[in-house]
Amino acid sequence: MFAYLKSYSRSRILLEDSEPMVDERNFYKADWTDFYPDTCEAIPPNAPAPRGNPILILCFVDADHAGNRITRRSYSGIIIFCNCAPIQWYSKHQNTVESSSFGSEFVALRIANEMIKALRYKLQMFGIPLKGPANVYCDNNSVVTNSTHPESTLHAQSRHSHSLVP
Repeated sequence: MFAYLKSYSRSRILLEDSEPMVDERNFYKADWTDFYPDTCEAIPPNAPAPRGNPILILCFVDADHAGNRITRRSYSGIIIFCNCAPIQWYSKHQNTVESSSFGSEFVALRIANEMIKALRYKLQMFGIPLKGPANVYCDNNSVVTNSTHPESTLHAQSRHSHSLVP
């Protein structure tokens, strides 16, 4: 990005900073306190005080089960937004061969979770206030159920039921 701006000194890169319209009623809010009573987000002790308007993190996650016809590996696709600006994206083979679309979607969600945690840490260290948890969008109903309901057991149900993950 900086090399581009250096080469084209009269150019600018603009990011949309408006807050997205998200209906929070669409997200299942699980109560995990019975399972993890003392858990809280680890805020770095040396983080500066948050300043400015809080931002909302949105993440879209998908996987292409066995997308590589030779190795049968799936591809993970992840894009993370801060408000309406795309900040980080990821598109890569998964390291394992999954036997179902449920498995490949679950692996993609795990990768997205790690990326979100790292981004939240980085933003906190910049002193940027965060507005609640990240909203994660996933198109596999089984993955949504198994990752948001503490009482659920791992098993695949139907594919491509459009749902939301908090």
